[in-house]
Amino acid sequence: FEFHEPLQTFSNSPLPRLMPDEINAESDTFGNLEEEPKVTGFTWVRKVLGENLSYVQGGDGDIGELFLTNLPVETVLDSSVKFLLLYFSGRWCPLCIEFDKFIRDVYSGLKALPESSDLDLVWVSCDASEHAFRAHLEALGNNILTVPWTRMHMDSISGHFGVEGVPYLLVVDFTTGKALTTHGREDVSPSRFR
Repeated sequence: FEFHEPLQTFSNSPLPRLMPDEINAESDTFGNLEEEPKVTGFTWVRKVLGENLSYVQGGDGDIGELFLTNLPVETVLDSSVKFLLLYFSGRWCPLCIEFDKFIRDVYSGLKALPESSDLDLVWVSCDASEHAFRAHLEALGNNILTVPWTRMHMDSISGHFGVEGVPYLLVVDFTTGKALTTHGREDVSPSRFR
């Protein structure tokens, strides 16, 4: 796996800059977060994303073979997660179709690094129907975490984070639910996606 320029990296680290410059890469802290009492990230996740996330398995080109398992957020997200990547895309968007593969490759590359064990990705569909959602999942491939599809729920999540266009990659502090950067796509992508 290789990153394409113009990615910025932390000093002494191969990780691309997915977090704002205020984060101390050596201690993984944001401001004085370590001094404040810890709260569980599951509180805001359940409130914003819902009680369950779907884990996608199966499918080899046939939408009917796609297998979604809805599991409580505490089951699919580890409590050691510090950063949650929320990726918004829709099958109707040509740039999203192209960026989907890129973000999967970047995420797979990051997860292969020991330094990124505190990072997870959740896909948020911006598709117009459940059928389009399932077709999009089939194209994305196996082993994806996603929010179960309902139009009202997807609109609520997009509205909560102020998503106005796709593809959109948001880096969120898992503990607080606050966006650390709203420019995740620009931070990780080659110029054709900017």
